[in-house]
Amino acid sequence: MSRRFSPRQRRLLLMAVLLLLFAALKLAALWWWQQQPGTHAPATIPSAAPCDIRVACTLNNGAQVRFSRQQQVNAPFDIHISGLPQNTHSVYVQFSMSGMDMGFNRFELRRADDGSWQTRQIRLPLCIESRHDYLADIYIDGVPERIAFTAP
Repeated sequence: MSRRFSPRQRRLLLMAVLLLLFAALKLAALWWWQQQPGTHAPATIPSAAPCDIRVACTLNNGAQVRFSRQQQVNAPFDIHISGLPQNTHSVYVQFSMSGMDMGFNRFELRRADDGSWQTRQIRLPLCIESRHDYLADIYIDGVPERIAFTAP
């Protein structure tokens, strides 16, 4: 004996199947992202070098990091890194605060024609406690460098 579904039941069944497919796709995307190199913080990140973002900061490896001028903590800005070896393949930055989870905020830098690396129009994650003491973890081919700065 076959059971016939009403149009409303078919619609609900279709929505449930689509919801399950969407959840499976999200889980697959999360698994894929976690398998990518450089998506996990290494066990040891060097101690933060203090940085005045109004001028260039020097990383432990000698590279220079410059932030474009920021008028407000929520204003978009650019990052420019120069002095990296020509054989550098990937550079990205993540922002955090001491003792505070800032969520996912990874920004990839692109190599410019002059050999420097840059990203444009990014924003700092906002702090609900109105703190401005940020840490920038800069990953150069997976090797972390950390700078500490205060956003204006």
